[in-house]
Amino acid sequence: AAKLAFLGLALVGLIPLQGDILKTQAVTLQSKIHQMSALVFFVGSIYHASIMLSLMKQTQSCFASRRCLTSYRLKLASLSVLALPMAPSLLLHPVSPVRTSVPAWMKVDLAGPSQWCVVGALILFYATYAFEFRMLLRERIKPA
Repeated sequence: AAKLAFLGLALVGLIPLQGDILKTQAVTLQSKIHQMSALVFFVGSIYHASIMLSLMKQTQSCFASRRCLTSYRLKLASLSVLALPMAPSLLLHPVSPVRTSVPAWMKVDLAGPSQWCVVGALILFYATYAFEFRMLLRERIKPA
């Protein structure tokens, strides 16, 4: 899942949305590939987050340390936040075929903020790995 999510992220970075996406009804193949790649990244990231939280809980590996417990709680919070705007961000995306049947006020008011909410939650989730990396680094450097 992680490799597939990374591939989706790489394609999102390499293939941008068309420049006139908000002004046109004609969606290019480029924009369709961009949106599908973003979907692969988001779904792969959510799957990864779910599996990581499950492993952390099952193994109890992180609950002895306060920093690791903080990391777990932040990961859990970010996964919860991810679930809320996922549907609006995908359905109201400029490339979405559903978007044409949605009232104009919803397109403007919900699409952008919900996508940024998803992106922000993913940034928070992946940033929490800094807690684990710091702990691993400290354990590696400890004097014998």
